[in-house]
Amino acid sequence: MNKIPINLITGFLGAGKTSAIQSLLAQRPAHERWAVLINEYGMVSLDHILVNDIANDAGNTEDSTKDNSGVDVDEMAGGCFCCSLAMELPLMLARMIRRTQPHRIILEPTGSGHPASVIDLLRSGRLGERLELRATIALVDPRDCENPRITNADVFHDQLQMADVVAINFGDKCSSDQIQRCRNLVVSLDPPKLLIAETTQGKLSLAWLDLSGHMIRQPLFADAHTVQHNSIASENPELINPFSPPTDSIIADRPFHGKPVRFENQGLGKFACGWVFHEADVFDRDEIIDLLAGLHPILRLKGVFHCSDDWWSIQRRGSDTTFQRTAWRRDSRVEIITEFQSDGWDVLQEKMLNCRISSQ
Repeated sequence: MNKIPINLITGFLGAGKTSAIQSLLAQRPAHERWAVLINEYGMVSLDHILVNDIANDAGNTEDSTKDNSGVDVDEMAGGCFCCSLAMELPLMLARMIRRTQPHRIILEPTGSGHPASVIDLLRSGRLGERLELRATIALVDPRDCENPRITNADVFHDQLQMADVVAINFGDKCSSDQIQRCRNLVVSLDPPKLLIAETTQGKLSLAWLDLSGHMIRQPLFADAHTVQHNSIASENPELINPFSPPTDSIIADRPFHGKPVRFENQGLGKFACGWVFHEADVFDRDEIIDLLAGLHPILRLKGVFHCSDDWWSIQRRGSDTTFQRTAWRRDSRVEIITEFQSDGWDVLQEKMLNCRISSQ
């Protein structure tokens, strides 16, 4: 039985992983079926929606999970492949393989995840017998290399350490000095990378997926994620999984017109809050984008909204905001990730509802 190639696309929050996967899907050979499994940080699924926009284009079908699309996109939310979801990952991959029979699998861990344990998992047991781990690609924003909040995170360094290929992203938004300092950091890692490349908008080359080399890469901080995970659990003993919602969660509820469902979760020093709005809630595009683009401070924001002129996706990484049309047509939703616990979610929810078009 031929092994299925699998690639990890890693990087810190906002490094451009979703855009990178979109760029790879756009280059997928027409005769190949690909499966993409995305690890969402929060409880409201959004990354798979953004990736599905490309999958829909590639397959020219409304349902990107059908075989004739050539791309199967799925997600695991509310935890990390490397810890709280580690036992579920093999089962999820087995189901994807049975359902899709893919020629290649792309795996995107959450931005706070440690790649070492995921790599070990993919190389061991039955997964190791069925899968062939190809090049691990890490995306990095040069500006992160100057941010003590990020450089003090051991996981950030090990995402670079464990990568076979490092793509220095946002070349159009960074100075040559920033890019060079980032490159110097990557070059200092041992063993050396198979490739260090510079890119913009997360664009990767399809050939990078199959770059090969016999490199044994050891994590610099093997227990970084576990230590932080256990620290949170010890401080919050009621949270068996710090990403899980409380027992009185409204996950089973459904949104109503003018009454969205809200989800909050926390873990690894991050706080996430997401909303799902009813499909009948129609927003003024300029008002909702201006509102979300002006929120501070946040680490990451992703959303899709039913607006009067079309459906739109919005993404924010720090103060950088982009928006574009999306093929999503089910409901409006948004998720925000911060470093600080906020008591202002009620106010923000009301402001978002005020961005609706009253005539709808």
